[in-house]
Amino acid sequence: MSRSKYPPLQLEQIKSIIIDSQVRRLTDIETLTRLRELGIDISIATVKNYKAQIKSQTQTWIGKLAKSRRGEYVSQYRERIIEVESVQRKLWEIISSSSTGSRSQIEACAKLLDCTEILTQLYDVLPVINAIRVYGCGYDHSSNNKDLPQQDHSPTTTTTTTATADDSNIDPRFA
Repeated sequence: MSRSKYPPLQLEQIKSIIIDSQVRRLTDIETLTRLRELGIDISIATVKNYKAQIKSQTQTWIGKLAKSRRGEYVSQYRERIIEVESVQRKLWEIISSSSTGSRSQIEACAKLLDCTEILTQLYDVLPVINAIRVYGCGYDHSSNNKDLPQQDHSPTTTTTTTATADDSNIDPRFA
């Protein structure tokens, strides 16, 4: 295993900047320029080497996530919900502050609505996340395990209704 010429904290900073650069779709040269602007003496070969290491570590992380009986995945999902809720609280502070200008309040309101939409999407997917959690909890799903609640998976009949003028604007998911 090769040793890095960078101390551990600086190495983490470098990798963080490289990851951020990848998210921003920066080229290797643009990433190198960014690192050098931050006072980090690094070569293009080292940037490429770290990018390869990050890619390999990502593959390992995904493998561990898949083998974690889905607990880590569900935990990450919950953390995203908490993160959005935290941003909403901060936006409400900005909106409610008397020192916030009206333009900033309007922008915060728009961002608050964006957060609400994201939260709604996260909650809409929650039944799938629950299924992943249940499926990954270590039960043998190939046999009739009496410890699990049995669900009726037979097709259900649905009735079709014709929309009237009064309910034409109702989202069919909520009708």
